Amino acid sequence: MAFTGLLSGMAMLALLSMLAGCTVNDATPAPPATVRGNFFPFDNGLLYSYRRFNNNRYDTLNLLLNIGQPPSTSNTLINEATKLPYYHIGFAYDADNNLAAMLSTDTASLMALDGTLEQGATWVADDIHGIHATVITQYDDYYLPLRQQDYADVLEVQYHRDGDPPGNYTLRFFARDHGLILERQIVNPETEIASLQLISIRNNY
Repeated sequence: MAFTGLLSGMAMLALLSMLAGCTVNDATPAPPATVRGNFFPFDNGLLYSYRRFNNNRYDTLNLLLNIGQPPSTSNTLINEATKLPYYHIGFAYDADNNLAAMLSTDTASLMALDGTLEQGATWVADDIHGIHATVITQYDDYYLPLRQQDYADVLEVQYHRDGDPPGNYTLRFFARDHGLILERQIVNPETEIASLQLISIRNNY
């Protein structure tokens, strides 16, 4: 892809994201995003409630953060309805010895964040399934769609599978000290077919 084409694609993604949510341009500039700082905090007992859209219907997904002892053993986000792991989370190192944040299921492992998270940074998020990640932008201040709470230092990352049309991808938004606050699965290129949007985080213990 030509460099100008990449810039145009990133500009369009940023525009779509601003239409989906709301950014505040006069906020205090955020510090650079980091793998640890923008991933889920390892705070045992946090309950993440998401508004989920899938198969043309909405429901609420409650995920309980369960940190193993020691934390390197097994860290999971447990679906409260099924009592089964929804995601396994943790940190690893990529081939270049950069720190990476992992989101894993029973069938796939994704380097959700990796290395230096500046705009335009790319990495192989899942080499088995051919998924590449690209940092679209970092927002100093971000409001989720139809929500009044704002989040500081929000990183927007696009995930695209090799061979898929350019308009088919997943966007994930990671807020400093909160982790995943928004996930959007997009096709052709502006139709949202699935999403997760954070409602609240509270301590369940």
